[in-house]
Order: sequence, then structure tokens, then C-alpha cells
Amino acid sequence: MFDNGDIGVSWDCGSGLHLIPGHDSFRTVPSLSDKAVEGLLAVRDTARVNMFSLNEVAAVADELGYPETVTAIAENKRLAAHFVLTGETEEREGEKNAKLYGS
Repeated sequence: MFDNGDIGVSWDCGSGLHLIPGHDSFRTVPSLSDKAVEGLLAVRDTARVNMFSLNEVAAVADELGYPETVTAIAENKRLAAHFVLTGETEEREGEKNAKLYGS
């Protein structure tokens, strides 16, 4: 966010722009953190549970010391299941994706 309240956005294609809260319409797309993904992959590697049984995945992640994975599953089971199915850390809905820049 900039001093004037604008939010800087950097698109996947390399261009960028400023969003003006209250004027521009936008939403953030939830994504899994690197630590949450690391925990999901660690659970998968144990071969102890069905990866679609997210409650069991969370229990094993907790045992293995991945609290970020437990939190990610609790907060967004759909996104965790999406990762298990596709390996993608965010759900794409046919929109161009952007990352915020500036702080």
C-alpha cells in the first residue's frame, strides 16, 4: 500500500497498476503458503492417510510439526483439496492473476 492509500498490483504478464480502494473493484485470491504446502507434501510422503481425508491429513500434519498446514486446512478445505488434486496453490477462475507490491 502506498502513502496515498493506493494498492500496487503486479500482473503475471509483467505490467502493473495502482488500485484505489473504494473506487476500483477487486478481491484477493486465497493461496496456500509455502509452509502449508511443505506440510501437505510431508503428509503425502508418509503414505499414512488418504489425502482427501483432510481431517486425517491435518492430524498427521500436526504430529509432524506443520501447524501452518493444520491452519490452512481449517481455514480453507476447498483450497487444500484443490492442491491435493492439481498441485496448484490457488484456485484460478479464468481471471488474470496479480500480486500486490509495495508496502
